[in-house]
Amino acid sequence: MGLIYIFFSSLAGILILISLKAWELHRGAKPFSVLRYRLDIIVRRSVENIKLHARYISWTTARITLAFIVAKIVDFLTLIWQKLTNSEFFKLIRGKVIPKASGPVSAFLKDVAEFKSAGVVGSEEMKKEFEKEVEKSVEVDLKK
Repeated sequence: MGLIYIFFSSLAGILILISLKAWELHRGAKPFSVLRYRLDIIVRRSVENIKLHARYISWTTARITLAFIVAKIVDFLTLIWQKLTNSEFFKLIRGKVIPKASGPVSAFLKDVAEFKSAGVVGSEEMKKEFEKEVEKSVEVDLKK
């Protein structure tokens, strides 16, 4: 699931960059041109510094450091995911929280709400009770 989000966010970033480039070509203007020039200089200097110091880097240490950084990023994203899934808004969307009614509610909706709040994995007795009530209501409807 997380890979799908990463894919679509990457796709959105690529589409934004392409649309920005098309806008630049169409208008003939570059937004943030001064900032881009400064950023380009900084990146070039950083690449030159990395090339100079690359022969002194232990590749084993670099791999371990990279693995540590990736693990910390995964921990952070997992924490964010857990906070999102435990939020009231996300529970409401998934149907775990039943909104409170402000007015009168029919008996059928109350039964459905009780069954849903008990969970699909609820006790077998409750499921049988609910099925009996549904059958009774269907029989009453058929008799009418």
